[in-house]
Amino acid sequence: MRVASVAIAASKLATAVGIDAPREWKTAAGDDSVEKGTYRQGTELDQMAFTGWVSGFGQMGNTRRGFSLVRKDWEEVRTFRLLFSHENQRRSGEELRQASLLNQAEMTRGTRTSQGRRHYPETWENMSAYQRNPVMTNLRGSTITWLGHAVVHITTGKGTEILIDPFIEHNPKYPKGHKLPGRIDLLLLTHGHSDHIADAAAVAKQHGPEVVAMVELAGWLKSKGVEKASGMNLGGSYKVKDVIVSMVEARHSTGIEDGGKTIYGGEPVGYVVSVDGGPVLYHAGDTAVFLDMQLIRDLYTPEIAFLPIGDYYTMGPKGAAVAARYLGVKTVVPIHFGTFPVLTGTPEELEKELSGSGIEVLKPKPGEALR
Repeated sequence: MRVASVAIAASKLATAVGIDAPREWKTAAGDDSVEKGTYRQGTELDQMAFTGWVSGFGQMGNTRRGFSLVRKDWEEVRTFRLLFSHENQRRSGEELRQASLLNQAEMTRGTRTSQGRRHYPETWENMSAYQRNPVMTNLRGSTITWLGHAVVHITTGKGTEILIDPFIEHNPKYPKGHKLPGRIDLLLLTHGHSDHIADAAAVAKQHGPEVVAMVELAGWLKSKGVEKASGMNLGGSYKVKDVIVSMVEARHSTGIEDGGKTIYGGEPVGYVVSVDGGPVLYHAGDTAVFLDMQLIRDLYTPEIAFLPIGDYYTMGPKGAAVAARYLGVKTVVPIHFGTFPVLTGTPEELEKELSGSGIEVLKPKPGEALR
């Protein structure tokens, strides 16, 4: 009832001061479904804009027609003014979101130069992942670093180091000069293709992790001198320190190139990484979208998904958007795109496919840590 009252009041207040409220808010103001908490019109941007639109009048102390609105943060007022200025009325939702967040970054995230002046991000591309999406999922002490292609490095709040699909030396997207931690506790391999395991044996020998892979792939690694290789299978879980790793299905192929021959590497897989006191993460490996992703949702309730979007060898942005909905995740970090010319899918296409879903798409640069 309170939400409906605020919507009605805001709509009337806008009319009173000569501003036309967006149509969907007028409709919602008279819709009984608002009272039931089912009002889901628009994206998170719309909700943020609505908050700013109401708070703008509160900031200015406008009590016309008996409506007294609560004073809100100045950032929200700036958002309101930006979104509802005449020159922005015909801009797309994504353009408005980017402009709004750049505006907020100017106010809150500038850094001091030696002259004492603040330096602000001048373009959307130069902003950090957090600045581009300040409402990102809370990692609760964990850190995630995408290292190009399908390589992901996770550090839990208790310091457990996890590396997934090490493709380093010949990975054109691997950040130059980036060094892995001296100790890696857990190395997860999704399948036997070279762009996922090319550096697996070297990393295992140098950093001493427990290696987890499908049984056949783990057996092959042992033949290459990797001592701590644990062969798992679909549906199984394994606990290492503060992490439980669960092996789940993927739809792909897998073959290990070894000495000019292709060796069977077992089934391709994905992993659910459940961190004690932290987030539940899902790395899909290489896969197409499949209906049983809903079982992963029901069994493990992942919050953040690393999904391939490059197309050609895996699903593209459209398939990844369907996968994100099947999984019920809050956040997607796109992987396996742009490494080679054939991998044409982009995070921007994924954002478009997920528009209005409430699922956020993070776009970190390789080597940029998400916290």
